[in-house]
Amino acid sequence: TSDKQTNTHSSTITDATTPGSPVHTDVRQTNERPPTLTAPRISMRESSAFYASSAISGFVMAVGVCFSGMTSTYKSLSFFDVAGHSFGAWDASLGVTFCVSLAIVFSLWGSLTSSAPLVASGWDLPRNSSDVSNELMYGAFLFGFGWALAGYCPGPAIIMAVVGNHAAVLFTAALFAGWHAAAAHQVGRIGLSDPNQLLVAFAIATGLYVSWTHPLVVGGTDLPFSPRNCVIGGVLVASGVCLNCKFNGKVTGLSGIFGYLVDPRPTDRLYRISFLSGFVVAAFFVSWYYPALLVSSLHTPKTWQSLFGGFAVGVGTKLGSGCTSGHGLCGVARRSPRSLVATAAFLGSAFLW
Repeated sequence: TSDKQTNTHSSTITDATTPGSPVHTDVRQTNERPPTLTAPRISMRESSAFYASSAISGFVMAVGVCFSGMTSTYKSLSFFDVAGHSFGAWDASLGVTFCVSLAIVFSLWGSLTSSAPLVASGWDLPRNSSDVSNELMYGAFLFGFGWALAGYCPGPAIIMAVVGNHAAVLFTAALFAGWHAAAAHQVGRIGLSDPNQLLVAFAIATGLYVSWTHPLVVGGTDLPFSPRNCVIGGVLVASGVCLNCKFNGKVTGLSGIFGYLVDPRPTDRLYRISFLSGFVVAAFFVSWYYPALLVSSLHTPKTWQSLFGGFAVGVGTKLGSGCTSGHGLCGVARRSPRSLVATAAFLGSAFLW
């Protein structure tokens, strides 16, 4: 299809790699997606299949994160410690998983977006922008710093918080606070005013408290580097991302999905809840059947590291408009210049710290 062709359709446009801040409008855009999008099959809001597929996508991705070893702060931090000064032998788990996932998503992205989503009524994908702002760079560097300080990025932290890992609970709470502090800075006000927002925030706080007081995984030691587990994890993470794209027309950006839960515009709050419910179910599933995948005992972040690192990751992913999944997988797969720069920045920052 020629790039000069255009089509007009009602769509949801966002200006960041992580889906969010949706603005529903009729737009005339270059034909990055085919004309078949003008005839949606099922209304997004009326389809229970949309929310079911969202939950399944979240479940598959979360199980992949568990298999990959990314739930272990030791594995993440030893990957960044290439020289072995602090953590001894280098552990390539994170790198293998990321490369496998990226290779799959990158190779399939064109075919995934070559026709209309299977369930959603239209695409909710960011524009491929080459605008690399100072805010994007500050955010990416902060994200990398927080990741290297505490050993968590958003996805693994959420999973470990569900199973009651105390460091992950603190990190997730701080991430949420940091994300909304950055959001308040951007709009000039605190956004928690609507009753539904307060209800969701209360539910998150309650869930974290219950996880803290009733941990599901206690004892054990981190699994050694396993190429097989890393490949399985990478394939599953990529599968969750691809399912969410093909069925729901969405980019999978964990920080935005989590952060925008209490956005005052509830246009897709149920989608976010559905996707994250898949993460919660996956955490319970893995804790029951494969608990060794959720052990993180070789390195435990100090309280201040969890809080400060989580806050830095929250601020960074909001200012930088994305995290490992939104920028690193989906953004790079879409060949977005912003995402390429952001990914290089937060990985470089993590290695430096």
